[in-house]
Amino acid sequence: MNKAEIRLQFLQKRINLSENVYYELSQQIADQFFLYFHSKLLNINTIHLFLPIEKKHEPNTNFVLKTLSIRFKKIRVIVPKTNFVTGELEHFLVDESTEFVENKYGIPEPLFAEKIEENEIDMVLVPLLTFDQKGHRIGYGGGFYDRFLAKVRPDCIKVGLSFFEPIDFEFIADKTDIPLDFCITPNKIWAFSQ
Repeated sequence: MNKAEIRLQFLQKRINLSENVYYELSQQIADQFFLYFHSKLLNINTIHLFLPIEKKHEPNTNFVLKTLSIRFKKIRVIVPKTNFVTGELEHFLVDESTEFVENKYGIPEPLFAEKIEENEIDMVLVPLLTFDQKGHRIGYGGGFYDRFLAKVRPDCIKVGLSFFEPIDFEFIADKTDIPLDFCITPNKIWAFSQ
């Protein structure tokens, strides 16, 4: 199976989730995240997280965002904005007063916010469609996150979020693919040694 077929298969699996199951699995991922990373978060200053394309049933990171705003107030939360002209992600600091608007792909993006550079980011929550047991991910194929992850500091923690366990064969990674350090599923934390 090639990457395009794998993308289609996992996108369909996600879309087929009922709304109740979608939100339940998203909450379970958030719970796993805070259980596993609780002590590490004490040393994290800046977390970059994607906001979900809900119509595509991306893991709903609003559960993570809400808990961060209540229990980890010192952590700065950064969200991306897609620059389709340059093919790059730009990064913005958000808080409870930030207003969002959906772009043409249904991605919520901040209207007015302070821009942040990649080297300020300590942890990134990474969207994906599926991943393998070595930490390689398959996203939508635009390369936005691989270009972004190539610019973060080497010690920045890269954490994928997936409703499904890894596929049972290794992807042939492109040389531009940036592997994950961890992937969180509703039932398990996968840790990868690179």
